[in-house]
Amino acid sequence: MHQLKSLLDTHGETAEWLLDFRAAHGLQQKLLPKPHMRLDAWEVSFQYAPVGPVGGDYCDLIPRKTGELLLFFGDVMGKGFAASKISSQLNGVMRTLLYFDVPFEALAEHGNRIFCERVEAVGYYATFICACATPSGTIDLINAGHLPPLLIRQNGIERVMATGVPIGLFHGSTYEITRLHLAPGETLLFYTDGVTEARDASDCEYGHERLERFVSSQSHLLPTELVQACRNDVSAFASGQKMSDDVTVLALRRI
Repeated sequence: MHQLKSLLDTHGETAEWLLDFRAAHGLQQKLLPKPHMRLDAWEVSFQYAPVGPVGGDYCDLIPRKTGELLLFFGDVMGKGFAASKISSQLNGVMRTLLYFDVPFEALAEHGNRIFCERVEAVGYYATFICACATPSGTIDLINAGHLPPLLIRQNGIERVMATGVPIGLFHGSTYEITRLHLAPGETLLFYTDGVTEARDASDCEYGHERLERFVSSQSHLLPTELVQACRNDVSAFASGQKMSDDVTVLALRRI
């Protein structure tokens, strides 16, 4: 505390700005779920790495008493402090809808309408995924304009494409549910565009195809190992180049 006071006395507004960012970082970290979770039928792990002190990626995991696991994942337009505030608002919207027992199939549409009202004036939007994983191995998934999660099956990779536009664009947007069934040992991988848009020293993009090839070769890994392996491969590709966007990777594996 004494050091912080000295910093404020010496550098004034700059130090206050740094203090604000430090506080925002702490708040955002508290909103994130535990980085590793294991339920009866599922094991899930993620890493959240903003390009600065805070970021606009969005991740939440909510186990339910019924044995289901609710998963929210997304990416707010932009990055930094403003994007982190919008991401926090999105977190609050979805948690509030769950508190009032809004059924899963209506979460995205209700969330979109509320989100539009909250961010319309400032022009933000978010790509967004909500998923409900059941003890039987079924996943109901709504993809609102986000990058396609990769379904890592024993015989190959499948992309789970978007079924609607990002939330925050149009009040009346509707979203279809994609139903998946994972066998034991199969994994669903979620990621933000900080992964696929990473660039190397020659300004070449990491891209979707490289990610698919890599995770296909690592399909045997457990979620914690797979997430770390993906992060390592992106870092090796970038060869020390500074990341230009937030990076979040999440793996959900059927046990």
